[in-house]
Amino acid sequence: MSQRRFTVHPLVVRRLTVLATHDVTPRMRRVTLGGPELGAFTRDGLDLPAFVSGTFDDHVKVLLASDGPLEDILPVQLAHGIEWTVAEARIDRDYTPRRVSATELDLDFVVHSSDPAHAAGPAEAWAVTAAVGDELAIVGPKSSTVLPTNVDRVVLVADETGLPAIGRYLEQRPVAAPVTAVIAIGDASARQDLAFGPEDDVVWVVAAPGDAEPVMAAVRDLDPSVWRGRPYVWAGAEARSLLPLRRLVSREHGVPKDCVDITGYWHQRVATAEEVMQADLVEHTAPAVTLPPAPVSWLALRAALQLGVLDAVDEQQDAGGTTREQVEERLALPTGSLSELVAVLLEESLLNADSSLLSLADPVRELLADEHEREELDGPEADAVLALADLAAAFRGGASAWEVRFGQSLAESAQTDEELAEELEHESEGLAYLMPGLVGLPWWEDTPRVAVAGPGRDAVLSALRESTSARCVAAADDESWAATDVLVEARSLTHRTDHEVRAHLASRLGTTPTLVLVEPTRPDALGPGGAAEALVQVARTGAGPRSTVRLTALAAAAGWSVSSTHDLGWGVTALALAPTAMLDR
Repeated sequence: MSQRRFTVHPLVVRRLTVLATHDVTPRMRRVTLGGPELGAFTRDGLDLPAFVSGTFDDHVKVLLASDGPLEDILPVQLAHGIEWTVAEARIDRDYTPRRVSATELDLDFVVHSSDPAHAAGPAEAWAVTAAVGDELAIVGPKSSTVLPTNVDRVVLVADETGLPAIGRYLEQRPVAAPVTAVIAIGDASARQDLAFGPEDDVVWVVAAPGDAEPVMAAVRDLDPSVWRGRPYVWAGAEARSLLPLRRLVSREHGVPKDCVDITGYWHQRVATAEEVMQADLVEHTAPAVTLPPAPVSWLALRAALQLGVLDAVDEQQDAGGTTREQVEERLALPTGSLSELVAVLLEESLLNADSSLLSLADPVRELLADEHEREELDGPEADAVLALADLAAAFRGGASAWEVRFGQSLAESAQTDEELAEELEHESEGLAYLMPGLVGLPWWEDTPRVAVAGPGRDAVLSALRESTSARCVAAADDESWAATDVLVEARSLTHRTDHEVRAHLASRLGTTPTLVLVEPTRPDALGPGGAAEALVQVARTGAGPRSTVRLTALAAAAGWSVSSTHDLGWGVTALALAPTAMLDR
């Protein structure tokens, strides 16, 4: 399966100043930013590159402080990346660069009111009152998507939050194909003059933010020729409103995945009655401590996904729904077998019922549209959570909970389970954004041969081949790797037990004079992290997240000594190892 490609940019924290503000429409304010840090600059002895934004839907993370000075909420700048720190006053939101020059950057903010007290969020409130001389910080963009060029038409679908990306696309024209655009705006006054060409088509839809029905009606009414040949579909809007578009594009029109980029730009949330009541209370009491419920609903949802019940209901949802009996018949299940399962899903509001017709709740439909979220219920991630049931036995027996449940370690399972091996590779995909830091290290100068191993191999191989002076870079499972000068292990240890880590590192002795480990060693404040995530890691390998100190000790037990360490950002460290025996000579 082909995947969309992207170009990685070094992550740099930039403090910028407001140069001007302008109301593009009554519902869109443009803030022009500039300052020395938009170009190449030096901070704390680090030479940092100029701002780069190559693609129309790049996004930067805007950083604001809800309280106190701006510098208190900024992440730590590294030579080739950043380290997110914990900062309770930090406000961060993603925005598309609308216009970029050597000295200026335009960001467009959707505004619902000129009164900041009625703004939809803190970033909008800041934009409403922004004045020349005000400061904010940005990080990114971390990457730019490389669009396929062999397409016959480009289909752009967006609400007002996606308008900046569409506007920039029409001005840049990265693909030489006519455009069909469907744009939802909350009010007719939000309509903008955009650079549409003579062969382009545009449909403006006035609809409430997050309302999918008018937008989908407009998309379905498009001329059928739009979908002929090889279209490229891009969309940016409220996340759940895009679910019908995802199904239309993939199921009805069969657009290949490498020609689809549908991104939820924001999430609509309605306050519950309880939250409204609590907000009206002057005094608040500390919440009572309650025991966690048994995970019945999670297991029920998992079973419904595995059986195909959710997909069966989803396929009939737009046609008005389906009955439990029809689902049982379709899936060749015994009559009445789903009664209790469906009852639990209805009780938990995961399914809805109108008379006897079943339909999925919006979050469940969103789950089905996201391949990764499906795997959290029916894949290796779910298996790791289920292994927690054997945690007590694992602690008593000295094995990992995964071993207790499945009879072999996670690393052993990955050798024979293709889906598990792919999941480990998926967990390592984020290394691609840290490669500027790795290729900038001195280890590759005058290095004839470099080999790369581990689930993160592809990201490292690609970066080293494109950006270093190493004359030969190969995967470690190639025959040529045994004579390597540097061997890079990219996240090779996170799925291994301590015993397996020592054995694996010992097996590399005598194969290379320099072993480089690229491993997560500390929490990343914007990552999933947390105590629960660490406990799942214990279930997987019998060991929690490993610090640099702990990796150094494991390496020493295997005959290696750490010669240097380098923080790459996002909690990931590169450790250079040399055989201890060689250093002792």
